[in-house]
Amino acid sequence: MSYNISTIEYIGPRRLTITATDLGRAMIKLRGKAPEGSFIDDTMKLRVLSPDVFEITRVDWCGEGANRVEDLHTALAHTQGCADLLIIWEGGDSITGVRVNDGEVTEHVVAAAGWWRA
Repeated sequence: MSYNISTIEYIGPRRLTITATDLGRAMIKLRGKAPEGSFIDDTMKLRVLSPDVFEITRVDWCGEGANRVEDLHTALAHTQGCADLLIIWEGGDSITGVRVNDGEVTEHVVAAAGWWRA
């Protein structure tokens, strides 16, 4: 059984954008590598800002093949803007923080405060 990303959530109000040209480049570069649930293959995850620019409303990267985080980084490298993302892996066993700043992707430690069981 593979260990896949199950959910990616934006942290805060900032959103990423992608141009039609960069979307096409990402699709070509990741042909056959993107998972079945991918923001680069699903136009329902994009909101038109102008004829050539889309806001990525939901950064989906899930399903079969979502275990290759380097492919997610490749897709995010084609985006513009700055946003923080919370990546939740299958079962919630692991959480990764990612900051994307004009296509530059960096991973960060996620510290959860206030979580406890009574």
